[in-house]
Amino acid sequence: MTSRCWATVAHLAELGILVAPGDFYGSAGGRFVRVAFTATDERVAAAVKRLGG
Repeated sequence: MTSRCWATVAHLAELGILVAPGDFYGSAGGRFVRVAFTATDERVAAAVKRLGG
């Protein structure tokens, strides 16, 4: 059974935002995603805009 975090991973990927599913870090992380902003300010701003819809 896949964890609930995968639906969030898929949704964010459709927006062009890549995250890591929390269950990569153990079973306790199955409800979470891990996000790291490691890009230029312009790319981070674009990601924030996509998240805001």
